[in-house]
Amino acid sequence: MAWVKGNKAHTSKPERDRILARDEYQCQIRGIGCLGEASEVDHIDNTRNANYWRDSNKQAVCPVCHKVKTQREATEARAARRARGLYPVEKHPGLIA
Repeated sequence: MAWVKGNKAHTSKPERDRILARDEYQCQIRGIGCLGEASEVDHIDNTRNANYWRDSNKQAVCPVCHKVKTQREATEARAARRARGLYPVEKHPGLIA
């Protein structure tokens, strides 16, 4: 299960079991290196909009595809924050320019 280091799980066990059963325990992403058998639940649209908690926004995924998707989303979010100026690029104070 993702997000276990101090963060509350985003999907409860009954929800998780329901989504996995709905998707017949098959990974819905099917990316490179996919294991095929799903054991995790992923939010399709990770923005916290009104549909975030709905079952229609959740899918069964294998751990490999879930990790790849999560890393891609994190990279995109960091790039967006940089573009908005929320991550100022400063030179390291120890470097001589």
